[in-house]
Amino acid sequence: LELHITPREEFMDVEPERLNWYIKDIYRQGHRERNRIREILETVLHAERKICRERPERLIQSHGDFHPKNIFIGNDEPENPDTIFTAVIDFNSSFQQPRAFDVGTFLAQYRNQFFQEHEALKKAPEDIFLDAYLQYASDTEDDFTDQVELFRARTCLSILYYLNKVGMGDSENFWTVMVDAEHSLNRIAVHLQ
Repeated sequence: LELHITPREEFMDVEPERLNWYIKDIYRQGHRERNRIREILETVLHAERKICRERPERLIQSHGDFHPKNIFIGNDEPENPDTIFTAVIDFNSSFQQPRAFDVGTFLAQYRNQFFQEHEALKKAPEDIFLDAYLQYASDTEDDFTDQVELFRARTCLSILYYLNKVGMGDSENFWTVMVDAEHSLNRIAVHLQ
């Protein structure tokens, strides 16, 4: 819908504090990968600032925490398949952001939430979501897929926060998410300068 509900500058007003909040316990606990995670944060924040500064007119109202657990598919009339609906909850992080924000968030969360579900990821690879978005979206920017990678890396920071919070800071899942963030940023390194 390309809505503009919250003030345009609100996202970048809160983003630095939010990203630092994601890693504060990782630092406080002296996590062995804290410096790598800090580098991810600094790279993400620099790129977000650049996009928002250079293209403020391209920002749209996003969900802000768009992932499978915040999406409901239901049917109030099971005998009528035409009444299937989709609903989204949890708009506490909704700001005007680049349109790639929700796509990158969804892809990172999708991969993480199905981390142990190899068959599900094989049968419904994340590429089908990105391809469908690109097929139906209008007016995406030339660097849209690079921005998706940026916001995928950004979402990895929030996932790292969560994994550390629930005692999984030394898990394979934590390591995989951190490396995924680095890979996303490496894929677009040339565009981050």
